[in-house]
Amino acid sequence: MELRLIECAGTPREMGRQYGEQARDEILFSFELHGGSLDMPGREGFIRHSERALQTFAPDILEELKGIAEGANADYRKVLMVNHVDTFGNDADRCTPVILRQTPDGTIIAKNNDTPVKENYPFIIRKCRPEQGIPFIQVTYAAWVSGLDAMNAEGLANTHGSIGSVFDKSGMRIDIRLYACRLLRECRTTEEFIRRLSEVPLTGKGFGIAVGDAGGNTAMVDAAVPCIAVSARNK
Repeated sequence: MELRLIECAGTPREMGRQYGEQARDEILFSFELHGGSLDMPGREGFIRHSERALQTFAPDILEELKGIAEGANADYRKVLMVNHVDTFGNDADRCTPVILRQTPDGTIIAKNNDTPVKENYPFIIRKCRPEQGIPFIQVTYAAWVSGLDAMNAEGLANTHGSIGSVFDKSGMRIDIRLYACRLLRECRTTEEFIRRLSEVPLTGKGFGIAVGDAGGNTAMVDAAVPCIAVSARNK
């Protein structure tokens, strides 16, 4: 599979526009694959609720999502929905995040991306230099602004596998993928990332996340949102 490399820089809105312009075909194709899941009953109410959560916890990410829609000439509501709720309706729980310590190359954070056989959502590699914050690079689905499967210029890295969550996610909450993206622009260590991730009410699919930093500090974050637990520190 050939992955498109896109580069973004500037304000959140500018980075979003550049993302949308460079990955327009992949984004629109991704929306086609989602089909009717993006036209769910109660969509407008869900969108207003999601916008309030983003405005409260990560207004910069909300601006970036608006920029993506502008750059791709896409429906902003669809951009918001694929980023703030699991609309896939699949059983993609096969990925396995791994932490390898004390290798000749140092600490390695990795995973097998074992998606369902019929899944063909397009991936992109995104390299970002925000006007404010730490530069980072990520691998994600086209249209997503996800801070999972990413590494920043300070050496903080993470990757994830889907685990799901059966816990109550009602109330105003921000999707864990979106908030993790904000943290990649602000955090430098594993401990800081975990602490900050635990400070806001989260929603989303639920993930097991392997985290490591340039100092070799590692942990597994069991994020069955909104519950967050930490295990396997430096193992």
